[in-house]
Amino acid sequence: MKKNILFGLLAVAVCLAAGCGKNAGKQAQTIDTLAKEGNERIPSEKTEGFENKSGEDTKEQEYAGVIKVGTTGAPYKDILDCAKVILAKEGWDVQVSVYSDYEKINQDVLNGTLDAHLFAHQTYINSYNDVNAANLISIAGICYEKYGIYSGLIEDLTKFSNNVAVGIPQDTTRKACSLLFLQDLGYLTLKDGAGLTATLEDITDNPKNIRFLEYAQDTLTDVLQTADYCVVGSDFAILAGLDPKKDVLSEMNAQTKSADAIMIQLVTTEDKADSDAVRLLEKTLKSDEVCRFIEDTYKGALGTWKD
Repeated sequence: MKKNILFGLLAVAVCLAAGCGKNAGKQAQTIDTLAKEGNERIPSEKTEGFENKSGEDTKEQEYAGVIKVGTTGAPYKDILDCAKVILAKEGWDVQVSVYSDYEKINQDVLNGTLDAHLFAHQTYINSYNDVNAANLISIAGICYEKYGIYSGLIEDLTKFSNNVAVGIPQDTTRKACSLLFLQDLGYLTLKDGAGLTATLEDITDNPKNIRFLEYAQDTLTDVLQTADYCVVGSDFAILAGLDPKKDVLSEMNAQTKSADAIMIQLVTTEDKADSDAVRLLEKTLKSDEVCRFIEDTYKGALGTWKD
């Protein structure tokens, strides 16, 4: 039971906690609401050659193959649903199943019930494999939660000099992401191997003598007026009334180590890694159409593999 709870917490840590805003970006909404709006952006499931123009019952579609994939809900289900519509036009039936049990979704990939799943980052997969002597394989990074540097006091990073005060989240995983991001920017150095468990004690070099202020997410608005700079996940930046596209001073991109650490992976097993079904799903999830869907739907809260 404790092992299952541990893996559940690791997985939950990679899921987004909040979403985007409406009414000129000022009214915060949850990621679930954004996902519901995103459903309206998913292309029609009608595929050429199967439209019923005569008014008679449409012949049941015959598929070239079936792809069974699991996930844990928004936003990943909606991304998969977008891929599902695209692949239906190519004659493939993508069946998306939503799980609340992280152990079960892993087991269903391992036992062949699912061809793949999309919900976890590499650190989680590595830990699961180590503890369970399993062979889950990550074949492609698809998307990640963006982190950026914001300020309520300063307009750029030119004043990021000695003794600046930088706000970072108290949450364990978000704190680690923030420190990894600051390392990517060259502001500090962490000890070798520091990943999604990195803490302030793992800092080996702090050349600018950064003073860290740890904040709870519900106090972010106050901290933005206290610290010189804050490192914030884009979802919470939006909740604080910030626009990740306009207000961010520097942000993660897919080439940074910090983004790589939290990149959500398409996961399968060794025997299915090169199957037509899984490779086709990978290609579609990395397509321009799906990347545009992510950008249009999540408005900067999610980055893609190609950012």
